[in-house]
Amino acid sequence: MLPDTHRTLLVHPERWELIASGLDPESSIGMEERACPSRKRRRGNSALQSGANKDPHDISDGSTSISGKPGRHFALQETSGEPSPERVHWYRRNCWSHSHAELLIGLEGTTVYGLGDRFQLVRPGTVMAFAAMEPHQSGYPPFEPDLAHLWISLMKDHFTARIVRLHQGRMTSSAIGPGVFEWTNPGWLLETSPGHPPPVPPELKAFRLRRLAMDLVLAILEQDTLPATAPDSGNDQRRLIESIQQHLRQTAGRGDSLDSLARIAGYSRFHFLRLFHRETGYTVHTYVDRCRRHRVRELIASGWSRKAIAAELGFATPQSFSRWYRTRG
Repeated sequence: MLPDTHRTLLVHPERWELIASGLDPESSIGMEERACPSRKRRRGNSALQSGANKDPHDISDGSTSISGKPGRHFALQETSGEPSPERVHWYRRNCWSHSHAELLIGLEGTTVYGLGDRFQLVRPGTVMAFAAMEPHQSGYPPFEPDLAHLWISLMKDHFTARIVRLHQGRMTSSAIGPGVFEWTNPGWLLETSPGHPPPVPPELKAFRLRRLAMDLVLAILEQDTLPATAPDSGNDQRRLIESIQQHLRQTAGRGDSLDSLARIAGYSRFHFLRLFHRETGYTVHTYVDRCRRHRVRELIASGWSRKAIAAELGFATPQSFSRWYRTRG
C-alpha cells in the first residue's frame, strides 16, 4: 500500500510541476559550454546495444543496497537546482538512453536529475518525462541525499511501476501492483526523440504530459486500493516476461540492452537473464536475434537497402550489420 503522503500528492495533479524536453521550467539549469553528456557515454558490457551503463536499479528479488555516503556537504547547494561539481562529473560518466520511455515522479526529498545537457530540480510533485532514446541520467550517485521516487517504464501496450527509495546510501526498489499493467499507449512519447521534437506548441505538450501522467497514476492508485490477495509470483513474472517479449518484437532490439530490459522488469541483470530463460526457453540475446531476423525479412520484402536496414535496426554501420547478418541472420 502507498503511504498516505504519497497518495495525497498523487491525487492532486493540479499541483504537479511538469518537466520534459520542449518545456522550459524555471527549475532547469544548463551545463553552460560543456559538451552534452550523451556524447560522453561509456560503452556498456551488453552485447545487445552499445552505450548502456551499469543497471541503475540493480535490484534482485525486490531490494538491494549500494555503497556510498549519503548527502554530504553539497546536498544543500543542490536544493536550489545548482548541481555540484561532483554531480556534473558523475553525470558525464553515467548518461544513457534506451528504447522505452519513462516517467519519474518525485515523492520525497529534493535533488537534481540530469536530462540531456541540463539538470532539473526534482522535488515532491515533480513529473519528469524521458522520451524513447532521450539521453538522461542513469541511476543515482552514491552521494545522493535521501529520497523516494516513483518510476514508470512505458512500453507500447504495457507499463511497469516501482518506488525507488534512497536512505543513508542504501537503495531499495519495490514493484507496485502485479508487476505489469496493460494500457493503450498514445505513442507520441515513445516516438519522440530529442532531435525530432513533435510539431506542437509547449502548452499542448504540457497538456499531453499531464494527461498521460494522470492516466498512469490513476491505474496505479486503482490497483493500490484493491483488497490484498495472496501473491501469485509465478503468473506475475510470466506476464512481465511476455510483455518484454512483445516489446522486443516491436523494437527488434534497437535501443535495448540487458540493463534497460532488466530496468523495466525491476530485477538485476543476473536475475532477469535467469527469469527470461526460464519463462521463454531462450537467452535474451537469442530472442533478440530472432526478432531482428524477422524484422530484416520484412524490410527486405519491402525493398529496403542494407544500409537503410542497418540504420533502422540501430547498427552503427552497414558493415556491422553485414557481419551480424552473415553469422546470425
